[in-house]
Amino acid sequence: MITPATTPDALTIDRLRTKTAALVPQWHVENIDHFEYLPGGYSNRNYRFDYNMQTYVLRVPTHAAPYVDRQHEYSWYQRMPANVGVQPVSLDWTTGLMISPWVNGVLLAQSDPMPELSDLAAYVKTLHRALPSANRAYNVEVIAAQYLQTPISEKKPIAEPSVPALTCHNDLNPWNILITDDGWVTLDWEFVGENDPLFDVVALHQGLGLPQQELQDFTRLYVDHWSDQIEQRLHRALESFWIREMSWAHYQISIGNIRDEILLQKISAEEALAAIGQRQM
Repeated sequence: MITPATTPDALTIDRLRTKTAALVPQWHVENIDHFEYLPGGYSNRNYRFDYNMQTYVLRVPTHAAPYVDRQHEYSWYQRMPANVGVQPVSLDWTTGLMISPWVNGVLLAQSDPMPELSDLAAYVKTLHRALPSANRAYNVEVIAAQYLQTPISEKKPIAEPSVPALTCHNDLNPWNILITDDGWVTLDWEFVGENDPLFDVVALHQGLGLPQQELQDFTRLYVDHWSDQIEQRLHRALESFWIREMSWAHYQISIGNIRDEILLQKISAEEALAAIGQRQM
């Protein structure tokens, strides 16, 4: 079991069984059972359940969110390589309801011991090389403005003469990476889009809470060569990451999703951005 699960009440189970049967009409309702709520979701509620001795996960969106486009997500899963992530059994892009197979493994966030930096860098590099075009851009400044419902800054961005745009996960935190016997599986593709690949490098490093002095070492393992432009891009990716984390936390709080971890993320992001601002002065 990856995360602690709790059994929902009988009324909720009946509703979940109805939703599941609607997604996969050929399934027999009486064989859909053993629903358990999986904590941790923010824009979605996730439930593990059994059907005919197989285990699945039902995703139930709780509200719409900026950038999340269910029709695009549906299209993405049609093109995503099978060895990269988990292919849904069923996805209704009009509602966002989705059923996926349960995959046994250990979340990277709970891995003990933690993989070496070289293994983490190799994973990100292999992931990026395997991904097809996302057919949309992931622009942090635009998305942050949507979260905050206002422009976030009038400051000019760091000069980036040539930034390659690759398909990136854009939420590559250690809770979205599953280590299995057959390799690493990447979960939750709602934010997939074209971006500077160093954004994923930064997101994984910061999400793991690795020492700040290791960020450059991690990046050097990912890139083919180091240069002043790479260093500028890395600083910009770090700033962009914390802008996204700060604005996302503000958005969650604004819609009433006030959890301790979200309040802590808001504070941590503001402190990180202040520290980055001090280093740039």
